[in-house]
Amino acid sequence: LTVLDSKTHDQLVVFNNWDGPMLALKEDSRITVYSEDSLALQSPVVKSYRKGTFAGEVSIKPLRSLLWHNGSKVLVIDSAATYSPQMKPDVLVLTHSPKVNLERLLSELKPKQVVADASNYKSYIARWEATCQKQKIPFHATAEKGSFRIE
Repeated sequence: LTVLDSKTHDQLVVFNNWDGPMLALKEDSRITVYSEDSLALQSPVVKSYRKGTFAGEVSIKPLRSLLWHNGSKVLVIDSAATYSPQMKPDVLVLTHSPKVNLERLLSELKPKQVVADASNYKSYIARWEATCQKQKIPFHATAEKGSFRIE
């Protein structure tokens, strides 16, 4: 991306954050950070992202289980593991090591992409990656590959 592109390019980012889920929705020069942490705006990750995208306004909102970006539905499943089989997300984000049967979850929800953030146990991430490979669904672990962007 050029400097001009990064200013005007809208995106949703799942950050590689060990403390818990942190997502950012960038629209024009505004960033909305979704997090459980009220101090997320002080995070070095958010500060770097803001600087790198030349964003002006940055705000924080409580993490929601369902987010939309450019027609893509993003479902966040945490340790409470609550979801509705009718949700059919494009991207499934797993956080805080939810105790789920991923095979059943994938067959019910049919996501196009699965993302596991850094707050999950490594053993869970390895198992989820193998399950996704079997079902030919792309898998992204932020602890291994860094932040995940949806353009």
